[in-house]
Amino acid sequence: MERPAADAAAVLREAVLVAHRALGHHLAALRLPALYAVNPAADAAEINEVAKAALALEIPMELSVDGNASAAELAAAFAATDRQRALQQQLRDSLKPAVYANEAGPHALAGESEAFAPWTCPALHYADLWNQQLLVTLLSEGKDRPTVRHKTSADIASDSCHGMIDWSLLAPSQLAPYEQALQHGLAQRLNSRQGLLQEFQDDLLAMAQARHTEPLVGQVLTGVISGVQSYGFFVEVPPSNVEGLVHVSSLKDDWYEYRSRQNRLVGRKFRRTFMVGDSVEVEIQKVDALRHQIDLAVVLPEPSDADAMEADSEADSESDRESDLEAD
Repeated sequence: MERPAADAAAVLREAVLVAHRALGHHLAALRLPALYAVNPAADAAEINEVAKAALALEIPMELSVDGNASAAELAAAFAATDRQRALQQQLRDSLKPAVYANEAGPHALAGESEAFAPWTCPALHYADLWNQQLLVTLLSEGKDRPTVRHKTSADIASDSCHGMIDWSLLAPSQLAPYEQALQHGLAQRLNSRQGLLQEFQDDLLAMAQARHTEPLVGQVLTGVISGVQSYGFFVEVPPSNVEGLVHVSSLKDDWYEYRSRQNRLVGRKFRRTFMVGDSVEVEIQKVDALRHQIDLAVVLPEPSDADAMEADSEADSESDRESDLEAD
């Protein structure tokens, strides 16, 4: 959900990002054994697929000279449309997850190109606790000068010391626990646990949404199409925004064909279309909470006589064109 710029959570998030960037730069410059969050840029081909889907929906956007668009540019273009929720979900699916690493690297989601070290939420994330403990050790026990005989000290809490430190800031006994843990694969273990946690959270959310939808079986609600495939399309249904499938076999009013370039289903006779972001009325037919499956059926208006005559006329014209081609 997009939050207004003045929203307290949005302001706090920006402050946290600044803090993580600052510590990342500081620990990387001092060559200390930190845990960095790394998020490589999304694959250009996947981003372009999302851009193509948006262009097929006639959403205005500016592409670079080579015909590509960045994730940030797409997000800005989607925010100005009434289809933003479905398109932004497709964009999120194309982005790579952030992972922990021993070495500093770019974090595309945070807009950071060099180093990003999380540390503000130690009660939630072990990496934050690690980096916070490393920072405390540096500030309380770090050496601000090579030896006690040197009168001039460096401000090791400030970036003014970057490039000046040519001595070991911490004693070997202080560095050993950090370095040994990183050498034994701490970052990899955290990434594995984080993946398991994300799967658990996704499954729990899907089950809760399905359970919340069970009492609504038989009701007709207005949802938004969130994805289109050759076998049907997915619809987000309020109030929990659960996603269900309308199988193409349930569309009895016409024969629908999938147009992959336009990312839509189009009826051959009545030319009714279903594409991402469309509002549709659906009936909730079946809910399987354990398998996280929800079957939906579109409530279609009955075609008028005028629509039928126009569709028959278009079909005859198309048949005549095919006959002329065969004759040629």
